Amino acid sequence: AHAFNGTFDGNGYIIDNLTINTSTAGGLFGCVKNGTIQNVNLNNVSVTASGTSGGLVGWAYESTIKNCSVTNCTVKCNGGYFAGGFVGEECASTIQNCYVNANVTHGNGGHADDSSGVFVGNINGGSISNCVASGSVHGDDRVGGFVGNSSQNAGNLGDCVIRNCYSTATDITGTKTGGFIGYALFHVDIANCQAVGTPFSGYTQTDSTVSVSSGTSSTTSNPVIGNHTANTSGATAMADVGGTVQAIPNTGAGDDYVCNIKALF
Repeated sequence: AHAFNGTFDGNGYIIDNLTINTSTAGGLFGCVKNGTIQNVNLNNVSVTASGTSGGLVGWAYESTIKNCSVTNCTVKCNGGYFAGGFVGEECASTIQNCYVNANVTHGNGGHADDSSGVFVGNINGGSISNCVASGSVHGDDRVGGFVGNSSQNAGNLGDCVIRNCYSTATDITGTKTGGFIGYALFHVDIANCQAVGTPFSGYTQTDSTVSVSSGTSSTTSNPVIGNHTANTSGATAMADVGGTVQAIPNTGAGDDYVCNIKALF
C-alpha cells in the first residue's frame, strides 16, 4: 500500500458513520508520510484492523496533523503493534489542536511490547501539543490514557515532546499502565500536561509530588506514568503531569533522570 503524501483539508466538515475493516493499517488514512491532514472531523467511527490502527491515521511519518477531531470512536486492533483512538503511531510528526473521544481495544497477536493509548499508541520523535483525549483503552502491555508508549528514539527521529495536553480517560487496563503514559522510554519531554480522570479503582491520592532519580525506584498504585527508563543523554524534567507515578528508572544509565509529577485531581 502507498502512503498518503499530499494535503487533505476537511474545511471543518464532519464525516459521519465511518466504518473501516482492514487487514493492514487502519484509519481514515492508513499511512501518511510527509503529508498534512487538517480541519477534519470524524464522528461515529468504527475501525477494525490487523495492523497499526487509529481513528484518523494508522501510521504518521514526518507529517502534520492539526485542528482535527474524532468523536464516538471505537478502535479494535487485532494483532498490530500500536493502537490509538486518534493515531496508531506517530513518527517525527507534529500533532496540534486535536481532540479524540474513543474506546480502544488492542490484542497483540503475539507481539511483544505492544502499545495502546486513547490518543496515540506509540510516539517516536515529533511533538503533540494542545490536544485532549477521553474514553477508555484496554491492551496487553504498554497502555496509557493519552499515550501508550514513547519509543527509545528509534531511527534517530529526535525527542518526543508533549505540551499542554490532558487525558480524562477513566478505564485503562494493561501490564504497564499509566493515566497519561503507559511506558516512557528515552528522550521524552513532557510539560503542562494532566491526567484528570480517575483511571484506576481505589484512586485516593491528591496534591502529591513524586521525584525519582536514576538508580532508585518509586512505586505507588494507580500510576500516571507506568514505567520509565532513564534518559541516558541527560536529565529530562517532567512537570505538572497529574496523578501519582510508578517509575522504574534504568539503574545502568550514566546520567540521572529526575521526574517531578504533581497530582492535580
